[in-house]
Amino acid sequence: MRHRPFLLAAALALALPAAAPAQFAYNPAGGYGYSQTQGLANMPSAGQAPFAYSPWGWGYPATWGYGNSVGGFLNGSASVISASGQYEMSHQQANLTREQVKSAHIDNKRKAFDEWRYEQENTPPLSANLEKSREEQVRQMLNPQLTEIWSATAPNVLLTDIQLIQSKYGVQGATVPLEEGVAKNLSLTTGTMPGSSGLLRDGGKLHWPPELQDERFKSDCDAVNKLLPQMIDQAKTSDGVSGKSVREMEGLLNSLTEKVTAAVDDMTPSDNIRAMKYVQQLTASTKLLRDPNVAKTLGGEWQAQGNTVGELVAFMTSKGLKFAPASPGEEPYYTSLQRSLVAYDSSLHQLMASPGRR
Repeated sequence: MRHRPFLLAAALALALPAAAPAQFAYNPAGGYGYSQTQGLANMPSAGQAPFAYSPWGWGYPATWGYGNSVGGFLNGSASVISASGQYEMSHQQANLTREQVKSAHIDNKRKAFDEWRYEQENTPPLSANLEKSREEQVRQMLNPQLTEIWSATAPNVLLTDIQLIQSKYGVQGATVPLEEGVAKNLSLTTGTMPGSSGLLRDGGKLHWPPELQDERFKSDCDAVNKLLPQMIDQAKTSDGVSGKSVREMEGLLNSLTEKVTAAVDDMTPSDNIRAMKYVQQLTASTKLLRDPNVAKTLGGEWQAQGNTVGELVAFMTSKGLKFAPASPGEEPYYTSLQRSLVAYDSSLHQLMASPGRR
């Protein structure tokens, strides 16, 4: 029992309130300190957040502070899981977008194909467009200008139309006679060389227009009159025209052209135009002498033959010839030829328009 006093003293000490130890507290006004007691610490002051304990670490307020190792691990694990989920979602979204793009490409291809097929089904073929253009040209050449006739543009358009109809349908037009002298005053060509052979007839004997029968042009005209028959004779041989003759003729015609141009102030406009046109036609005709086939023209093998349009067309088709531009003096014969071609071509179209032909 000698320890009873000590036990009583210990119990009494525990029962009495003891002085509270200094506590850590944050004072917004005074900073950090240990001056407050437990009782004061338990008394929240106005405008001051209580100091709280967070299971993830100490902080102020309860949701703010540095976490401990366990909290950091869990927080990091949650971030990894969240990032993984976000990646999977983004990946699937990218796949979906890629498939949508593929689908859009397929739709565009299908639309493009449908548009192409629509255009193919509703656009006339090139052959139809060409045929329509040719028919329109034929209609225009039924009533052409004189210049289109004399340049052989209109006669050749009608000739092509006649040849196409006859070869395709095996029909013949009405019998349309040619006026007297038309066939022998036509110039024909293969179409490979410009110019007309009309000025090369009669062995190269030229009939100069009055506008060029002047002393200013006499020397050049006389030299051409002498050289042209020689070139025609050379062209009929197997060797053809010599280069010396070609160069000499070019020099004479260039000199004549320059003199006609220089005389523009001394001549009326119409006279100067006619003189220049004759020189140009003569220049083109002399170039025909370089064509290896010119011997057939000069020898008469390619001279137009036939008393009717049908006979003339058959001859030209068998030889592969076309009409060349009219030479000086041939214009009236070309005008007559045009009228005959129009009559023959019209008879073919009337025949094709009859029931049962197309």
